[in-house]
Amino acid sequence: MTEAAPARTVEIISTLGPSLAAEQTLRAVIRAGSRIFRQNIFYETTREIGLRADALREAGRRENVDVKLMMDFSGGRPRLGSFEKPVNLRPGETLAFHRVTDDDPAGDGSTIPLRIDEETWSAITEGERIIIADGRILLRILSRGDGVIRSRIDRAAAPLRPFRGVNLPDTATAFPPLTPEELQRLDDLARVGFDYFSLSFASKADHLHQIRSLLDSLSPEKPIRVLAKIEDRRGMENLDELIDASDGILVGRGDLAVQTSFAELPELQEAILARCKERNTWSVVATQFMETMMRSPIPNRAEVMDVSLAVRQGASALLLSGETARGRYPAETVAMVRQVAERATALGD
Repeated sequence: MTEAAPARTVEIISTLGPSLAAEQTLRAVIRAGSRIFRQNIFYETTREIGLRADALREAGRRENVDVKLMMDFSGGRPRLGSFEKPVNLRPGETLAFHRVTDDDPAGDGSTIPLRIDEETWSAITEGERIIIADGRILLRILSRGDGVIRSRIDRAAAPLRPFRGVNLPDTATAFPPLTPEELQRLDDLARVGFDYFSLSFASKADHLHQIRSLLDSLSPEKPIRVLAKIEDRRGMENLDELIDASDGILVGRGDLAVQTSFAELPELQEAILARCKERNTWSVVATQFMETMMRSPIPNRAEVMDVSLAVRQGASALLLSGETARGRYPAETVAMVRQVAERATALGD
């Protein structure tokens, strides 16, 4: 009688944040099943990240577990700059933006500052959409000129807050792979040490080749795996070349849904995972797996189904964001994801 092949193991990636600041919580999350931990570099200084990395490695040592660190880079995606307080918006009114750089994050205060590269800024045209806050804010471009973009507010289901990511789903351009600020920090972050580099809005193989060359020069003795986050149609269109140029693909469902459409997201996830499986490529699915467990010790039924479906579609890893970074029940969340993933893999792919 032929023995059944062992079920594959699905990695659970936990995002570092305030909820994992205490050593006992971090160790509990490791015991619950996380072996890879994500750090979003945008929200913390290099020194703070270094301290988190040291704490993570010490927790892993105490649990006798080899933990890995993933650095998540925003890249050149547009982002709101700095302004004093949230702005309440009203549908039908107009809102103006002016372009600023990393060296001038606050701008002149007359309109909303927008951090955006010159090529993307120049490509924006009348009638295109600006989407912010996961789609809760929807704007329509009225004009661009004299250094200012003017837009009409079509949806305002959330206040406008500083440093929010900005989606431009209709604008035909590819964002730069890294900002000047990220390039400056990369050397110091390499000294902190990390195992995975995750690039947001990956769309060109050349960008990944450039990043790999840079990482190889900064960490010649310890190769860093490069992941391409698929978050827009350009990434979907170039999926095969991104698979060739990377060590893995990450399905960034939050931005992908906004950049395409929420209705398309299920088929896009299925298509990406199927292609990764065909190409024997490591794949990660991210965003809102257990959002309910940020405030509840149990998930809802749809979340359980979501985890199981991603695993049965072939995902190599599942990434938790706010659930572990800011949630009340990080260890319980990881344990729940592990339980569901183990049952799903036992069913076979």
